[in-house]
Amino acid sequence: MALHTRYNAVWNKIFILLTGACFLSFAAQAAEQNYYQAEVAVQSQSTQARKQAAETALAEVLVRMSGTMQVLEDPVISKTLPNAISYVEQFQYAPNTNQAQRFEGYNEVLSLEFSPAAVERLLRQEAGMPFWPTNRPSTLVWLVEDSANYGRQLLGPDDIPAVFTSLNMAARRRGLPLSFPLMDLEDQLALSAEQVWELDESAILSASARYGADVILVGRYSSTSSGRILATWQFFHRDETQVYDSRAEDVAELGDQALDPLADYLGARYAITNAPGETKALVMQLEGVSDFKSYRGAVGYLENLALTTKVVLAAVRNDTLLLHLSSDAGVDKFISTLALDSKLVPVSALAASEEVPVWMQIPKGTAQNPLIYRWR
Repeated sequence: MALHTRYNAVWNKIFILLTGACFLSFAAQAAEQNYYQAEVAVQSQSTQARKQAAETALAEVLVRMSGTMQVLEDPVISKTLPNAISYVEQFQYAPNTNQAQRFEGYNEVLSLEFSPAAVERLLRQEAGMPFWPTNRPSTLVWLVEDSANYGRQLLGPDDIPAVFTSLNMAARRRGLPLSFPLMDLEDQLALSAEQVWELDESAILSASARYGADVILVGRYSSTSSGRILATWQFFHRDETQVYDSRAEDVAELGDQALDPLADYLGARYAITNAPGETKALVMQLEGVSDFKSYRGAVGYLENLALTTKVVLAAVRNDTLLLHLSSDAGVDKFISTLALDSKLVPVSALAASEEVPVWMQIPKGTAQNPLIYRWR
């Protein structure tokens, strides 16, 4: 726990600069993030400063790629971090444009990029920690403020830039693709500030449908007379939802408070783990593969999934393939990951009946109950 606290303190003190923390709408989604890169403000280009920056940056990357802050408490990770510089593939310095940091002597920003293969090996093989591939759910954020001067109003990036900067920085730190509504006439007619404040699930989900996001995050906040910010957050993902509160002294803190619980939840759902008893061999029936081009596309897609280690063609009949897959994830995580791309459309599966005892139900992804999809 001490290590966890230590790196939180380092991040808060050094103000890691996050590239791409600009104001984005769903019409212009965030640029592809380099998940293995992090930036740290430094006071000099000395070897010692570079080594310390590498340690801070690798800690950020490991949290991002494991999907959990608890990775910093692992004894293998704690022994590795002081030698973080050995995981660096390339680095470069740039002038620091943050005036507050420059006032404290941090005149440059050091950008460090780590070896993807080395990071994955450290997490999965050496530390036995989860590994979260870069194919991640997209999140749409609705935000409403209750202010003494203007009452309750939906916010866009131009309204209170500091709040959205905080959200974008936290999103990059945790590796969450984040976007915001257009706030055009259609949005204004579909959803009111009052409905967002009341966390009206039906109205929120209906207004969000046009964006096709995997996750909907709703935030509401107000300030007390003493300046403290009180916020409530709720996210929706498939059939699940969670609500949590936060307290902040400054709007700059809202990003981490909003997104850390969401990132922990999504990491636990989608990260690859080496949990005992999970299915390693899966059987898939893939329809809609009518020519060699679609065959190459479908098989290539499955082979390139981070959680798939092997794809074997077992049989072909008309436009349907029977595939045997080896996966590092259990069947449920495998299915959830496929749903993120929508390149494979689920067709049907042998449904488990409540009348049949659990021990008699046929597991999903087996020869008797294969995963059935159609290639899009």
